[in-house]
Amino acid sequence: MVICLISHLFSHSIIGTSLENKIIGLYSLGMSYNDIRDHIDEMYGFDISQGMLSQITDKIIPEIREWQSRALSPLYPIIWMDAIHYRVREDGAVTNLSLIHISEPTRPY
Repeated sequence: MVICLISHLFSHSIIGTSLENKIIGLYSLGMSYNDIRDHIDEMYGFDISQGMLSQITDKIIPEIREWQSRALSPLYPIIWMDAIHYRVREDGAVTNLSLIHISEPTRPY
């Protein structure tokens, strides 16, 4: 009964949509279902089943598949950047300075 009520709340309320978006956001950050369940329980005080999490996260599978199969650009520019950070005494005070080096690759990759 409780799972049916939670399912009804998820599909028919603004709070449900907001919580679904939060779950999808947590999932996109790489959190496991168990971590998401623990987070929802800690933040909102109720347990959510792994099946419910699967139903929510499965909604973004078509978008993931579309992104994975997108056409790639034939050329991607590469720029190498590096910096050396050092401390310098100037006028009796110590300041941090950086020497930044930017270059392009010398051979095509």
